[in-house]
Amino acid sequence: MSWKNKANGKPIALVVITITLMTVWGCCCKSNNKGNCYPLMSGDLLFQVNKSSELVDAITNSTIGFENLSCSNVGILIEENKELYIIAAGTINGVEIMQLQTFLDKSAATQDNKPIVIAKRLKDTSFVQNAVERAKTLIGRPFDFAFLPNNNAIYGSELVYESYLDDNNNPLFASHQMFFRDSTGNTSDKWISYFRSYNLDVPVGEYGTNPNDMANDTILEEVYRFF
Repeated sequence: MSWKNKANGKPIALVVITITLMTVWGCCCKSNNKGNCYPLMSGDLLFQVNKSSELVDAITNSTIGFENLSCSNVGILIEENKELYIIAAGTINGVEIMQLQTFLDKSAATQDNKPIVIAKRLKDTSFVQNAVERAKTLIGRPFDFAFLPNNNAIYGSELVYESYLDDNNNPLFASHQMFFRDSTGNTSDKWISYFRSYNLDVPVGEYGTNPNDMANDTILEEVYRFF
């Protein structure tokens, strides 16, 4: 079908299509309190490279990252009253909800001060809404310093693992035996020091998750980079 401008007879199809695409993109874009616009939606997972700390270094040194990045946390994006927020587990406040910008400010940054955060989305989004609702019920749980399953406390990737379930209430993401190893294949000194500070043994062999494994999972696709 050929569309013509009634005034001069020139085709306007390309203009209409361009405007339509811009409208669709705008509908996907939500603004935060700094006026930034992102093509994100509720239920997206934001994988974060955090600033260096004993815990962050232990996580990144014993898990396999992607594209030379090693993520140490992951948060769940939600939209409330046209604003974007993140539900995430942190060592100070446990599972909490925060503004997107607050989450981004906790990230390590590039030389031009952009947060090193990647947003990924389930390829099958039919489970997302229920996942978001489950995550909301976990707000207020304490942080799981022991990194153990079924102890009422929650660590970063465990929040996603417990929230993202299929129709039979089975986790969408796999858990794996944790060995807390360093590059030499031995239990990392950083983890030994970390667990000793809490008077705990390193839970070698227990099943758990980490943000790097999740970020590499094929059920996700990348939708945005903040850097």
